Formats: sequence, C-alpha cells, structure tokens
Amino acid sequence: MSVHHKYIPKELKDKVKQRAALNGRSLNAELVQIVQDDMSRPSPVIGYRSDMEKLAAQQAETVKKMVFETLVQMYADKK
Repeated sequence: MSVHHKYIPKELKDKVKQRAALNGRSLNAELVQIVQDDMSRPSPVIGYRSDMEKLAAQQAETVKKMVFETLVQMYADKK
C-alpha cells in the first residue's frame, strides 16, 4: 500500500518523518502503521451506530437532567 503524502502539511510531515526515523521505517511505512494502530483499537463508542447518535443521546440526557432539576425546583418553591 502506498500513501501519497504530497498534500500532508509540512509540519505534520516533518513530525511523521521524525517518528519514522525513530522507528526505523520509511515515511510511507510509518503512515500505514499509524493508521493500522488507530484502526485496530476498539471504538470508544459502544452501542452507538455513529458519533451523531452518541451525541444525540448525550444531549438528550443533558436535557432530561435540566427538566428534572427545573421541576424539582418548581415544586420546592411551592412549598
């Protein structure tokens, strides 16, 4: 597999080159290794089909807590 690194920003390319040298790899081999390492890790999002679904669930939970706290405060103020 060959990775075209023509469009990689210079600063990023320099960092990857340095990392590749430390690991005894070519720039291309280092890029492939970085992608393989990242893709082999399990997704931190378990039980969600997408990041958007996870975000929606988090926002729904936040709204639910806000409504609950508001209702508790409203009933406490009536006493």
